[in-house]
Amino acid sequence: VLYADGGSGKSTFTLAVAATGATSNVFIPGVTNVARRPIKTLYLDWEADEDDANQMLLEISRGANIKIPANHILYQHMSGAFIDQVDELVQTIVENDVELIVVDSLVASAGGDVTDAEAARMFHNAVRSLKVASIGITHTNKSDGLYGSRFFWNLARQVFRLKSISEPETNPVIGLYHEKSNRSQLNLPVAWEVEYENPDTPDALIRYKVQDIQSVPELAKGTGLRERIIGVLRNGSYTPMQLADRLNESDEKIRETLERHSATFVKTGGLSDAWTLVEERTD
Repeated sequence: VLYADGGSGKSTFTLAVAATGATSNVFIPGVTNVARRPIKTLYLDWEADEDDANQMLLEISRGANIKIPANHILYQHMSGAFIDQVDELVQTIVENDVELIVVDSLVASAGGDVTDAEAARMFHNAVRSLKVASIGITHTNKSDGLYGSRFFWNLARQVFRLKSISEPETNPVIGLYHEKSNRSQLNLPVAWEVEYENPDTPDALIRYKVQDIQSVPELAKGTGLRERIIGVLRNGSYTPMQLADRLNESDEKIRETLERHSATFVKTGGLSDAWTLVEERTD
């Protein structure tokens, strides 16, 4: 499950993931096709139309300068409840050798009250009956969590949060946070600047560029204390008290984190109580 506020670019991001699967090339730095061979995606869309999806794919293709095979990302406009159309989807999946489906979005596809645990159970059961990988796109609630029943979270194998920061006349920066994993460690938060060049022209393109998540204060808030300390120490050495002031944390918590991660942090030496990154220290 991938969730985000409206307008965060989650559909565009997911189409770029599908392009990665379709070509085994990199469209989003750091996001790779672990199958190591091209795979086909079925994009099930309740919220937009095929022209929008095709235009986004074209701009993503231009941004990476990589051609996306037309028959590897199949688009299907949807209406009605997802669970009522599973039998028809099975035929499409089998005939086209589809290995990944995208459901955009969970709320629109539910056909009922998504705050009800039964809606989450039926959705996940329907997806798993298709026996392919899936990405379910959804929204945030008023508390900034995943919208709908908690069982959408509980029954998902992986949950990612996408957060976008944008200002007028600048490219947005998005942060991706891995919040749940059933069978592996959580990945570290990552960020990208999303370049929109020549918008509303025949040469429009979308390009993802790596961004230091610690350099964007609003995105850095969602990272762990260890990662936030690393972001500060990349600019020089600091004492625990100075770090506590910069990061709005207690001196005790900062010192505990510094000492626990001895492979990452080290004292600068001498009488100073300053710390630096192990990789930055020169003896």
